[in-house]
Formats: sequence, structure tokens, C-alpha cells
Amino acid sequence: ILGAPMGSKAINWNGDVGVRSDESGVDLTLSGALEGNDVRMDSIQGQNDLGLGSVDWKGEAELKSRDEWTGSVSGDITVGEVTMGRPDAEFPVLSINALSGSFDPAEEVGIGTMKSIRIDDLRLLHRDGAEGPPQILSVPVAEVDRIDLLDDGIAFGQVVTTDLKAWFDIDADGNVEYRVLLDRERNLDALADRAAEREERIAEDAQASDSGFGFSVAGVRTTGDTQLDFRSRAVTPEISITVNPLAATLGLMDSSKPDQPTPMKLEFGVGKYTTGTFDGTINLLSEFFALHGKGTVTDMDIALVDGYVRRGTGYAVHSGTLAAELD
Repeated sequence: ILGAPMGSKAINWNGDVGVRSDESGVDLTLSGALEGNDVRMDSIQGQNDLGLGSVDWKGEAELKSRDEWTGSVSGDITVGEVTMGRPDAEFPVLSINALSGSFDPAEEVGIGTMKSIRIDDLRLLHRDGAEGPPQILSVPVAEVDRIDLLDDGIAFGQVVTTDLKAWFDIDADGNVEYRVLLDRERNLDALADRAAEREERIAEDAQASDSGFGFSVAGVRTTGDTQLDFRSRAVTPEISITVNPLAATLGLMDSSKPDQPTPMKLEFGVGKYTTGTFDGTINLLSEFFALHGKGTVTDMDIALVDGYVRRGTGYAVHSGTLAAELD
């Protein structure tokens, strides 16, 4: 039914089970409560496995087997200690401390549809004790209007985050850190080989995807104390900037279309006086990071970007402010 190998150390069921079979197929009905511990779903493609530390569901389900399995699910569910990543990876791509929501059979898509979801302590590429940023993204609380569980992935609806914190690092070779980490986990080939394969794949099929178990997000809006830590080791002296406050709105992101730009609007501040805006697109999932659009910066301390000024002009900056329109 799920299209992937599945295992669990313990699954307990307390409720009623009904089975009806005839020449047209099999009908299975469940009504009660289910508890599971250490549940794992392994990707057939060997990409991202899904692990659930605990699952508690109370409600009703109906499954029908005709030419294929169909069904509906209702009730409330709570999931703890969610991880997603390769089984041989150094660290998970995604981890969630707790997730809760309700299944809505009236709007069911794919395997099931959840509504009114709350996610606690979401972390992307979390690395305890590793060099560099502790993770790429940390979200203490996120609320999602719906999640569709599909045969080949997960589709998130509109996401509202509270107190999001992100890290954006550029290493000494000029590579964006989160891309390097993702590439390492995916065991991709050298950069030149990836570029050639990317162009060939786009030419053959613009919709092609090799991501296995994929995901999409309809949109993201930040609230609360949102912060971005930017660091670049590609210049001397190194640059380290904390962007706070930060208000961000992002549009559709789809791992099956990694080269499709995501609309993005930003309002931000740096230090006591600097403010700025941005309205354009960003490519977060493609193999090559890209940012396009228009923006403004006012009262920016030029010394904050001294490393880039030195590399571009050959002069060191000790003081001064910048106001600019970016296009």
C-alpha cells in the first residue's frame, strides 16, 4: 500500500477490525487506537528513509482492494522523533521532535490528508558537535494548514513559522555550505559532472526528478524573532553578519522541480540602523544556488562587508555607510 518496506519494534492496536472479502476484492475497516514505536519506512530508491520514534493514532480507517488499494482515514495523530535521511548518512537531513494533527477524509489526497498540523523543534541538517553551523535551519514551532501524504512523497500546504533561525555559510572555496552538505549525503559526482548531467536531464524532460521520496511546500511565512546568520570564509577578512529582525515570505518549493525559482519577499535589519528589502526569486533546491530580484539597503555599515570590498577594489574599508538600490 505504501510502496516501501516498513518495520517497527512494537505496534499495539486497541479497537475493532472488520474484514469483508468477495470476488471483487477485500474491504478492511479499523476503529480504535494504534500505538507504534521505532517505526521505519525504507525508500525503495535508497534515497531518504523515514523514521518515527513513536506514533499514536485514534480514529477510523477504511481500505478497499479492487484494481488497487484505496481508502480513507480520520482521527487525531501524534508523532514523535521524526527523522528523514539516508541510513548510512552522518546525520539526518530532517528531524522533528513532535508532530500532531487531524486526518480529514473529506479532503483526502493520496494515502491521507492531515489538517491543522503543529510541528515542534524542526531542524534541517542538524549536526551535533560538527564543525560549522549546528544546523541549516531551526524552527521551534511551525503550523501547517494541511499535509498530503502521497505515494512518492509529502506535500506541505502553507507553513507559518515562529522564531525561525537559519544559517547561511560560504566556505573557503566559495561553495554554499548547505549545498555541500546535501551533495555529500546524496553521494553526487564532481561538480562538472553534475552540471553536464543537469543540462542533459533538463533537455530530455523538464519535469524529470531523481530525488526518490520527494516533498513540496506551498509557501512559508515567518513570524516572531526570525534570524539569519550569514558567514563567508571565501574572503579575507571573513564576513559574519546577523540579520535580525527578518520577515520573510516564500512561495512554492518542489523537490521534483529543483530548478524552478521560488518567489521570495524580505524585510530585514542588521544592527541598530541598517534596514533593507528584497522582492524576487531564490533557487534553494537546485544544484546551483541563484538569487534574482530587486532590493534596497539603507544605512549599512560598509565595514561589515570589508572582505568583499577588498577583493573587488583592493582597498580596505574602516568606516562608512551605504545606501543602495539593488537590481
